[in-house]
Formats: sequence, C-alpha cells, structure tokens
Amino acid sequence: MRCKNCGFETPNNSNFCSHCGTKIDFEDNFINVEEPKEEPKSKSQEEVIKEQYPDIDMSKASIMWYILGFFVPIAGLIIFFMFLYKKPDLALKARRGALHGFVIDCILLTVFYILVYVRGGV
Repeated sequence: MRCKNCGFETPNNSNFCSHCGTKIDFEDNFINVEEPKEEPKSKSQEEVIKEQYPDIDMSKASIMWYILGFFVPIAGLIIFFMFLYKKPDLALKARRGALHGFVIDCILLTVFYILVYVRGGV
C-alpha cells in the first residue's frame, strides 16, 4: 500500500508509514497499490456469429424458431430441451412457439369437434 501523505510504499500490516512516520488509521492514509485488473470479456456465441457472418440477422433466426415451434409443437419442445443451455434465447423462442401452437391446435380441434360431431356437419 502507498501512504497518502508521502506516497512511499509500506507493508500492509504496518501501523505507521516506514518512510514519513504517519500513523495509519486503517485505510484513511493509504492508497491501495494493486489496481483491480479487468478480465477480458469472452464473446457470446451470438457475437461470434455476428462477426463471422455480418449479413445474418439473429432476430429473424429466433423468429424462425418460434414459427417452427408454433407449427410443429413437438419439434419446438425438442429444440427447447436441446438448446436450453447453449442458446437459451433461441430455446425460449422455440418453447413459446410450441406452447402457443399447442393452445391454438387445441382450440381449433375443439371447434372442429363441435362443428362436425355435435352439430352434425360443417
């Protein structure tokens, strides 16, 4: 650590500065010598893809996962479980599409059942 009074480097366990004799009151008279080092940020897979293929729009890709999940709900759920830890944003889009598709399918099947079997025809 460095003394705030004289700037001399002093051991951390000292009660007084070994150069000027200033009493050390915890951290008041000293500045920490060790600067916090910034760790290099690792790039996400999406950033790497954007660098390699700048013409690809990732938002459109995630919309395609939603559409696939919507029209084929079982495939959307399989994709959700496959990509859950690798690409969570795409996995959630596929799951959302699968759930919406399943709900719409149930509603349409119910309407079809009512029209065909209950009313006697379309």
